[in-house]
Amino acid sequence: MDEIVKERIPDAKLVYLNTRADLINTLETHKIDAYATDEPVLKILMTQHEKITMFPEYLETDDSWYPNTLKLKIRG
Repeated sequence: MDEIVKERIPDAKLVYLNTRADLINTLETHKIDAYATDEPVLKILMTQHEKITMFPEYLETDDSWYPNTLKLKIRG
């Protein structure tokens, strides 16, 4: 997914986190602005954390490994 982000958002600074808990904490403390993930993962995070939402635009669609999975970004 790194290559997709670099291509679509060239000024983005990539940050790597070890766990979803780290992700949530980093979003909630505004240390990052967005996170790129697959739609099924995002939907789970959105049900667990009301401040997480999906940007309206998709970075890319990819049906090659999981039908109808959409790569997208979220913000906290």
